[in-house]
Amino acid sequence: MTSTERELYRNEKCQYCGKMGHIEKICWWVPKKPTQSDDIPQALAALTLDNTIAKTKWTSDIGASNHMIGKPSMLNNIQKYSGTNSVLIGDGSSLPILGTGDSFIKQRNVTLPLHDVLLVPSLTKNLLSISQLTKQFPVNCEFSNVDFCVKERETGKPMITGRRKGDLYVLSPSPELHYSHRFKSRSADTWHQRLGHPQTIALQLLKNKGLIDVVGKVKYEHLCDSCQLGKLNKLPFSSSKHSSSAIFEKIHCDLWGPAHI
Repeated sequence: MTSTERELYRNEKCQYCGKMGHIEKICWWVPKKPTQSDDIPQALAALTLDNTIAKTKWTSDIGASNHMIGKPSMLNNIQKYSGTNSVLIGDGSSLPILGTGDSFIKQRNVTLPLHDVLLVPSLTKNLLSISQLTKQFPVNCEFSNVDFCVKERETGKPMITGRRKGDLYVLSPSPELHYSHRFKSRSADTWHQRLGHPQTIALQLLKNKGLIDVVGKVKYEHLCDSCQLGKLNKLPFSSSKHSSSAIFEKIHCDLWGPAHI
């Protein structure tokens, strides 16, 4: 980029990589004409991919020699690729490699970092190389006709799972939690009513996990009028064979109360 172009596009945002200071037609991330090499990375699943980039999903590829991704915005620590290799796909054509970077797979409480991920802008899916995954981590990958699972090699404990979609095995991340900007703290009594009158211990558990914001402490001695009324039982009056014939001969006493109703 010349000094004139740098000044001209200083406040412009590239529609391809999303960075400021240039436009798409001079963006160095835009793929150039591919070069040939004897040592060519493989991406055998690339022919069956859709046209839309799935930013948060990985497609497992047994034939891929490296992890590959299609958009620079999906990578951290991006380095410009200085090699001459390209990615060979099933029809014999090749796709250019523009850079390398770091990414990760996150599902539930498991996070697997992925390094040296190839940036291949022509790809329309993120390809997870099974050979690289089993090489980088002590894991085994099991496939069935409906899903696949990444397990710890020693314990067999499941770490990451995916589903079969068509002829591909797709790994989806855990859904993210999004909170409203109008989210405010409320009293334990208000949360108790909003959540359908759960037990106090349940409110305390939600507060400890940060799922609700409670003003003050959750009091275990809290009494809810609706809960008391909802749990009342009416016992039947049994038949009595005794008949009173004088005042105060038989007295009925109510020893419970007072009720906060």
